[in-house]
Amino acid sequence: MKQRDSLFDSLKFILIFLVVLGHIFPNIGDARYLAYSWEERDLSVTIFTFIYSFHMPFFVFISGYFSKNMTWEKFGKGFLSLIVSYFIFQFLTYVPSIIEGKFDFSEFLFWPFAHLWYIICLILWRFTFCIVPKLQIKPALLLLLSVFIGLSISFIPVSLPYTIVRYFTFMPFFIMGVYCTK
Repeated sequence: MKQRDSLFDSLKFILIFLVVLGHIFPNIGDARYLAYSWEERDLSVTIFTFIYSFHMPFFVFISGYFSKNMTWEKFGKGFLSLIVSYFIFQFLTYVPSIIEGKFDFSEFLFWPFAHLWYIICLILWRFTFCIVPKLQIKPALLLLLSVFIGLSISFIPVSLPYTIVRYFTFMPFFIMGVYCTK
């Protein structure tokens, strides 16, 4: 049995705590948010912005770190558990639509509900790293290219699914995690 790394367990705990904390603060686009005083809104926006400036990049980095030396065999095992989890939670979020008779199968398949984009992106990042080693691209060039694409993706005049946008936006952090040594 592998020894767990307390550093990464602690980091994941802190990041999960920050996700919960970030969701406690009122949503900036929510109408109820306007009922708060300016001081409460300023503090809320500051904390919200601070947490969201690093917690997802850090999660992606850690996912990359644990996806080192991705093989098709490892990908297949991880793919199965990830895709089953995705469909279970995606289905649970669509139960009200099914009951109301407003279920859209293509939306169910291609538009992940809220946080489920991460599962799809993780599958895609790992798939990418089954292919990348065969291309023999230097890590620095790969990182530079991914930063360029990640920054450029929002300028494309076509409406892309947000999962695809996040795949490219967070790819540099995944790459850094893959190539990072302890």
